This record gives sequence, structure tokens and C-alpha cells, in this order.
Amino acid sequence: MRRGVILSDSALCSDGCGEEETINHLFLKCEFFGNIWRLLHQWLDISTVVPSDMGCHAQQYFGAHAFNKEDRSCFQVVWMTCFWVI
Repeated sequence: MRRGVILSDSALCSDGCGEEETINHLFLKCEFFGNIWRLLHQWLDISTVVPSDMGCHAQQYFGAHAFNKEDRSCFQVVWMTCFWVI
């Protein structure tokens, strides 16, 4: 969009919320897609704060040192699956 390759309305969120589709918006702040993480945490019965930055969000799953190696691997697979689906 910055370089004029795509139109400005083509850079809007695919949910139709009217916001620019950035990585942080799409995966964390969008009411539709961002809500997936809250539902996932509810399903996994874990309490956490969803960060506003994807780097910190990934660190929650890949740096989850409070869990044993097997649980951490399961969290990582679930995170990557959700990320891929979005």
C-alpha cells in the first residue's frame, strides 16, 4: 500500500472491521480473529493476558517455562495450528 502496489481498501482487515490489516491487528486486536486466543485460553483452562505484540504473544507459548516439556510442546502445536488457521 505504501508503494502504491495495492489499493488502500485492499489493505483492510479481512473480517470487514475497517481497520488496516497489520499482523498485530489481525492476530491480536481484531474482534473476530483476536477473540480466538481468548476462546483458546478458556478451552485450555489457562489464565493469561493477551499481549498487544505478536513477538510477546509467541513468547507466551514458546517460552512457557512453567510447564513441562510435553505440555509446552502441546501448547506450541495448538498455537501454530491457530496461527495457521487465521
